[in-house]
Amino acid sequence: MLASMTRTPLSRRFLLAVAAALIACGAAADDRRPVTPEERVWRAVGRINQGNGAFCTGALIAPDLVVTAAHCLYHPRTGKRLRPESVHFVAGWAKGEAVAHRLGAAIAQSPVFDPGAAPTPAVMSTDIALVRLRSPIPGDLVTPLPVAPSQSGERDALVVSYARDRAHLASVERCRAAFPTRPSRPALAGCASVEGASGAPLLVKVGDHYAVAAVVSGRQGEGREARAVATPLHPELNLLRDMLK
Repeated sequence: MLASMTRTPLSRRFLLAVAAALIACGAAADDRRPVTPEERVWRAVGRINQGNGAFCTGALIAPDLVVTAAHCLYHPRTGKRLRPESVHFVAGWAKGEAVAHRLGAAIAQSPVFDPGAAPTPAVMSTDIALVRLRSPIPGDLVTPLPVAPSQSGERDALVVSYARDRAHLASVERCRAAFPTRPSRPALAGCASVEGASGAPLLVKVGDHYAVAAVVSGRQGEGREARAVATPLHPELNLLRDMLK
């Protein structure tokens, strides 16, 4: 959910599946907590600012690559895709200050993603994009988040996001996530989902570290009862990387 943009409802059949999965994942109250200055790992999460007041969340997965939801890169009123140079990534944004600020240089999204289509499961499974930054962010400022291998089944997860009600400091929330067992389906999570959280990384534990497995691309429910629907990085990620070469 791009802040200042409302997405159309999901199909009834998919909503029933979402509701069942969220019950299994233990959907609960909004348990977000603010990121602390000591949590340097979350500096890789930042805001994707459009320059018109609208914003989403994005995550640095390489010194010059940010992953986010594809619909975040469209103007909320005109529906046209943004020019790369109008996309601002502000890493570690906290109360008016950023650890790093970069403009976009190129954008890659799934060739079959349709921003005007109703967010059915098939559409939401392609709602992912990469932004190549104009220049890399040095590792001494921000360490990119690793990418998780393809996931399936239920996992403990984290979502790190900005949102309209917490626009100037990232929040972290733990929840259960159900990853699809077949292609063309999004992941479902019990984490809260508020406008601005689109593009936020859904992370799972891989070894001793958290890695990005999906990006928030939609929600089920409204207000503080809304829960996240997320687009898995695989199998789209390699295609998007190739498109930017």
